[in-house]
Amino acid sequence: MPIPVVEIDPSVSTKERIVDATLALVFEAGLSEISHRKIAERGKLPLGSTTYHFDSLSEIVAAAIEKMFVDEQARRREIIETLDVEDEFFEVFLDLCIPSEVRNQEKLSNIYSRLIEIQADKSLRSLLAADELALQKDIAKALEFLGFDKNYASEAQALFDGFVLQWLIHEKSWNWFKSKLKTSLEERNLS
Repeated sequence: MPIPVVEIDPSVSTKERIVDATLALVFEAGLSEISHRKIAERGKLPLGSTTYHFDSLSEIVAAAIEKMFVDEQARRREIIETLDVEDEFFEVFLDLCIPSEVRNQEKLSNIYSRLIEIQADKSLRSLLAADELALQKDIAKALEFLGFDKNYASEAQALFDGFVLQWLIHEKSWNWFKSKLKTSLEERNLS
């Protein structure tokens, strides 16, 4: 699950600042609020720079969403590369699915709302689908490395998403979420 923490770095290229500003706006206000003017303001850029570097607003948004997923996949790859046989699958699984800095209902609710917006946009849907598939492969790698059946990756991911939604809807505690998810994984011999 992608978690953008977007700070606009004035030392990067104008094109990168446009992408970063767009990504920040996606998570601050949502896809429907994106405009060339707002991107330029958020990135502290001249308005014309957005149309100079990109052919359309949808191209800018797609570049921002793609960057978010590429960054998220790199974050997960780092987790996979540092696995130790002594690691507990449940904790690795949580780290793959959700970074510790967003393990609260407000942040996670915002992320899920934005992911639903992305999924609803036909031009962005394939980017989300590709990241979900990449997450499933990362979960499978972790399962296999830690001695579990990698074929449970899809089921584990579905359990995670289901419990996140319950957690958000019913406003349960983080410990409730962890307990329910861990119990469910243990029932499937995955923890």
